[in-house]
Amino acid sequence: MASGRGIGFLKATKERRVEDAIARSESIITVLRLGDIDLSVPEALVQGAKRAFRERNYTHAIAAARSAERIALILEDGYNAYAKALEELRARREEIDRFGIPVDGIDAATKRAEARIAVGVWEDGIEIPDYASARAIVDEAERGGKELVEKAAIAANAVFMAELAIEALVTVPGPKDRDVFEKGGADALESSLEGATRRLALRDYDQATRVAKDIEARANRLRAQFIEATETLAATSAVLGELRDRGVSTGRLGSQLAIARDVLHRGVIDPAAGMARRLFEDARTLGDGHTKAS
Repeated sequence: MASGRGIGFLKATKERRVEDAIARSESIITVLRLGDIDLSVPEALVQGAKRAFRERNYTHAIAAARSAERIALILEDGYNAYAKALEELRARREEIDRFGIPVDGIDAATKRAEARIAVGVWEDGIEIPDYASARAIVDEAERGGKELVEKAAIAANAVFMAELAIEALVTVPGPKDRDVFEKGGADALESSLEGATRRLALRDYDQATRVAKDIEARANRLRAQFIEATETLAATSAVLGELRDRGVSTGRLGSQLAIARDVLHRGVIDPAAGMARRLFEDARTLGDGHTKAS
């Protein structure tokens, strides 16, 4: 009699364990149904657990219920990671589109990810949606998109900075005829800038960046040279004026000074800057020689 009650107690305990396992799996699945996760596999396992329970195959029932719970949680983790990655990719797609870059590659990656989910993966002998591999596809596409956007932004900024540098050059104070100065000093730079802009439009971002940065550096250097040469020519003119006041013949230096200034104002800056430095040294040498002779 006692033995019968003991067996009944064990049976009831086993039934409760199975019922608890099934109820826990069902509650998890119910919550996850609020999202977009493919829960067909754990749902089928729960149904199998219920059938086994009705048939009093408690070992199979509890194994199926626990498997349903475990796979549901695996799918939840995998789907959430995939959904987050997909959201980031969609945001990147919008950014890429704003730059005027084709989004075909992003769209193709999204389709590959969806196909990978449908193909599935085996988990303990059970085929489930392959969210992990789909996420890897999406992550790779997002990284590629991010790199592309960063390169495009760097190239666009480099072209913009080159434009500003050219504008600063052609508006530098001093030239007598602004149009003549711009033609001589900036025509070549503006032509190069057009090439950089074309490279930007062709999405050759690395080359566009290199060309634009070179233009910016050249324009800034020429502007600095123009300012320095203007100051040097003014200083040379002052030295020559003092020498003439002291009765010193400046000879060719005066005419060369006028030539250097004319060349500078025509935008031929680099040679003019070199002439200006040499003339200043010649004028100073002439003054030093006169002082020693006196």
